[in-house]
Amino acid sequence: GAAAAPAPHPLDPNVVKRGADTMKAMFAPATRSPEAALTGQIIRNQGGVQARANALARRSIEQFELQIMKLPEADRWRMIDDIENGRPQARPELQPAADTLRTLYDGAYEKIAALPDHERLNFIQNYLPHLWKDPAKAAEFYASYGKDVVPPSLAGRTGFMKKRTIPTYQEGIAAGLQPVTSNPLEMTMQYIENANRYIAGKKIIAELKDEGVARFFKPGDAPAGWVKIDDRLAEVYRPVTEEGGKKPVMAKVGDLYAPEPAAMVVNNYLSPGIKQPYKGVYEAWRKGGNLLNMAQLGASLFHLTFTTLDSMASGVANGARNVWGGAKSLQPGRVARGLGQAAYSLTPGRPVSNYLRGRAALKAYLEAGDARLAPLVDAYVKGGGRVSMDQFYRGTSAGNFWRSLRVGAQTGGVKGAIELPYREIVQSYKDLGPLKGTARFLGNTMELISAPLMEDIVPKQKLGVAFEMLHDTMRNNPHMTPNELRAEFAKDIDSVDNRMGQLVYDNLFWNKVQKQLLMASVRSVGWNVGTIREVGGGILDMPKLLSSREMTRKASYIIGMTTTVGLYGAMYQYLKTGKPPENLQDLYMPQTGGKRPDGQPERVMLPSYLKDVLDFGGASALRGQYGEIPGDMGQTALNKINPLAQSLKEMWTNRDFYGAYIVDPRATTPLEDQLSQAARYLRGQFTPFGIRNMQIGHRLNPDSQVTPVENLFGVNVPPKHLQMDYTPYVDQQALRKLYRELGQEQQQ
Repeated sequence: GAAAAPAPHPLDPNVVKRGADTMKAMFAPATRSPEAALTGQIIRNQGGVQARANALARRSIEQFELQIMKLPEADRWRMIDDIENGRPQARPELQPAADTLRTLYDGAYEKIAALPDHERLNFIQNYLPHLWKDPAKAAEFYASYGKDVVPPSLAGRTGFMKKRTIPTYQEGIAAGLQPVTSNPLEMTMQYIENANRYIAGKKIIAELKDEGVARFFKPGDAPAGWVKIDDRLAEVYRPVTEEGGKKPVMAKVGDLYAPEPAAMVVNNYLSPGIKQPYKGVYEAWRKGGNLLNMAQLGASLFHLTFTTLDSMASGVANGARNVWGGAKSLQPGRVARGLGQAAYSLTPGRPVSNYLRGRAALKAYLEAGDARLAPLVDAYVKGGGRVSMDQFYRGTSAGNFWRSLRVGAQTGGVKGAIELPYREIVQSYKDLGPLKGTARFLGNTMELISAPLMEDIVPKQKLGVAFEMLHDTMRNNPHMTPNELRAEFAKDIDSVDNRMGQLVYDNLFWNKVQKQLLMASVRSVGWNVGTIREVGGGILDMPKLLSSREMTRKASYIIGMTTTVGLYGAMYQYLKTGKPPENLQDLYMPQTGGKRPDGQPERVMLPSYLKDVLDFGGASALRGQYGEIPGDMGQTALNKINPLAQSLKEMWTNRDFYGAYIVDPRATTPLEDQLSQAARYLRGQFTPFGIRNMQIGHRLNPDSQVTPVENLFGVNVPPKHLQMDYTPYVDQQALRKLYRELGQEQQQ
């Protein structure tokens, strides 16, 4: 017989190309082809529009939240009934709230009706969305009244577009359904978000068709390499007269298809994720891991220091891009502007002015009235930017105390700041019952600890950097087409997300099951992805500089980060020791004036991505100890395991992080003592890392010159293996013993 074909060599170009495409399909699907990139830009644009529309709607009803929460249950139902039946409110003071809700409903309908090729809506006057505690029973109810039960779609749930036989909330209750909430504001937001999702979906499909990315084909007619867009809005219906029929009826005649890379972007965006009965288990696991992560990281001021330095590094990076681009294109004005940007960004005034710019940007985004900032808001939206933390980061599925405090204070002063969160707690117990109500209370309390940082400082610093980058992009590219500018805006948004965290997961276009599994297994997925994309990408971009007219954002960030951290590292060492830096290690691991247990100078690292670079084998590579790199990377990967999984693993092995027993394993230990030890361990898992470092730093090294306040702000002694003068200590076993003793003390 014929000889078998030889297996392709692992380095065969086709094998390498397929492997690279597989990795892109998993982690960067929008980069696989020009059509995929354009599809991603279109979805990001409409996702940004949708997010802003939702934010504006939420903003318009915030003023009524305290008023509605104070209403007795019976008065809420009366308010809903009056709205549904078109009557003036029985309580005149509720009329402004009712009018605002009516305006939101009417505005959503007008937007949908104005869309080209729209579905005609049988829109019921004074309609309210209907949310029920038993989704299965509600779905059955909808089906019995002409409601279709459909999969996730670009259009969201289309039930709001179809006429209800039972038009009022009271009649729905009479049919045996139990409402999730009696709060008309929350019902309204559910409706508005659904309507806005529909609008965005219609515009996505329309633009894909206009750009020639999506085309209609009958079943079996699509060319090779084209894949069906798996969405109801991509189904094509036309009037068809059946044999023997007297008049045409609307029938499905085919679907919209796109080249496989572009279709993957859309279909990943729509993928449903983990389904029931496993979805509930996943959500409990995700929220538990997020809460533990918040507890361990949130109370530390590491992110405050990191974000402060990062805003400065980003300013230097923007300046470097302008200097490079201006020099290459012979624009002395741009060069001068870039030098000024970079110089100012290295001063302590930069984080303050950047925060204020972010605050002004947020106000313009939410109030839609600042003509000066309107072009930048529009650019931010087109790039797919968001102004609030992704729901994936949260430990609860509904509101938070930080927002309640803010809204309550705006509408009711100090009393309102106390009353609104209290009434929301009471309402959650009514709506969810004691067990779920307590879980939500604990989750919201944990989020409150980190909220000033994660929901105020970080988002506003991000907005400040983003608006600066968008301004430069618009100024430096006056002749770009709208699509070219939109692509550049998306790069600006991605770069800021990479640097400062709180990634917009929708902009990744990952398959949702893949995303959920990563969230369940890895601590801070977005942080790690951002590090790899920005720092790793910047390192790869650096060799291309000489042949490039423009410096990439990622390469400029490498320059900004190393310049900023090096400068402040030098200042730190001089202030602590009176000595200027003598080598690179002094810049990035400045001396404190203390000594390590082996007699070498004690060093610290300022919060930055440099530790991540060194952690992943960079330190061993700089020392020429290449054989240690796999071990460095492996240990770093273990340290990034989901915190809930890490805690369960320690409990399973009965050994904590330091190697100490969690529960005394001796048979003579009373059960109540073992339970007490286990409870102390669990309590300790919620101790922030910054406080742990404060507690044990001087015990590990009595000669340390690092103060507890420095530990709290994220200035810590780096692991020994990251330092350039690292050699195995003679007393390493003694140090491990001390770690175990410290761990045992933590349990006492």
